[in-house]
Amino acid sequence: MKKFAIRMMVALVVCALSVSMAFAGSKVRSTLVTFGMDFTVGETLVKKGTYKLSFDEAKSELTVLAKDKSVVARTVAHLENRKTSSFGMEIVLTQTNEPQALVSLAFPGANKSVVLEVRSAQAAMTR
Repeated sequence: MKKFAIRMMVALVVCALSVSMAFAGSKVRSTLVTFGMDFTVGETLVKKGTYKLSFDEAKSELTVLAKDKSVVARTVAHLENRKTSSFGMEIVLTQTNEPQALVSLAFPGANKSVVLEVRSAQAAMTR
């Protein structure tokens, strides 16, 4: 009975390690950010407040979540290399029209920036 219990524990440890290795491939980075003004993500207006910004590398998707974990905005994004890693949370907004639009962000310690796809009328004219 003691040998059976030891073998069962070893099997559970092996299973736990293999599951953690399977999830290691999909990177999802997220952080809480408080915005003091309204802004847009893609074509969605996001009101000022505290949100969880989450980027899923596997899906190439940035998601903005409210405190109640409901999805406020979702858009396509990609990673671009940076010359230096970011010291803190870095957020870039641009003034295309009212309100400002979220263009890119970098998570603390990241050597890559998350760049959002631009879907504004101004971007369509430049193409």
